[in-house]
Amino acid sequence: MQFLARQPNAWPRLVEVLCDRLRATDLHMAEVAMQLLPVRLAKVLLRMANSETLGRPADSIQVSQRELGNIVGAARESINKCLSEWQRSGLVRIERTSIAISDRATLEQVAVQG
Repeated sequence: MQFLARQPNAWPRLVEVLCDRLRATDLHMAEVAMQLLPVRLAKVLLRMANSETLGRPADSIQVSQRELGNIVGAARESINKCLSEWQRSGLVRIERTSIAISDRATLEQVAVQG
């Protein structure tokens, strides 16, 4: 509070950051409550791929299946089953410590249409 008292111009940026985080949390909660696992998982993978690099989407995401489960509100086993099906279909490649998106266009369709 002392910093903000000395720097009143920082208030708008602070409010902007807090509002962005609140919006993201609201979106995440709505996704967990209302969408099927494949839709939630596709959205998270695409969001993570887009945030991994500046400007160009990443080809591979460094994340464990347990972490993905925590993010989308599902058990690791459910994440593994969904990713395994996607790997058989050619949407992703599961590697030791990462998940590579092989078919971004189809994954984007899953994220939108289910």
